[in-house]
Amino acid sequence: MKRLDEKTLGKLAYYVLAEISARWRVRRKYLKTYRVITYFLGHEISWLILTKLREGKYIDFDDDYVVCLKPIRVQKPLHRLEAELRDYVRSIVTSLQR
Repeated sequence: MKRLDEKTLGKLAYYVLAEISARWRVRRKYLKTYRVITYFLGHEISWLILTKLREGKYIDFDDDYVVCLKPIRVQKPLHRLEAELRDYVRSIVTSLQR
């Protein structure tokens, strides 16, 4: 498993929570932010982010669904957040490869 600091994990969790807040109830496999993190950083990190959000009672799991318990307000549209996340994750990957 790759090592990421708490600040990086927190920013990744923000992007995941922003998407869940916009959609309220969504299947985990349809979360674009979750899929991007899983693809580039691995399943362990993406699952760690979801479990941390669950421990903080921001989200809960309902069968295959992720349900938002404490929504956050985001001023940017969802497609812009997803683009920012992709750029951020790519920068993480390039810094880990050095």
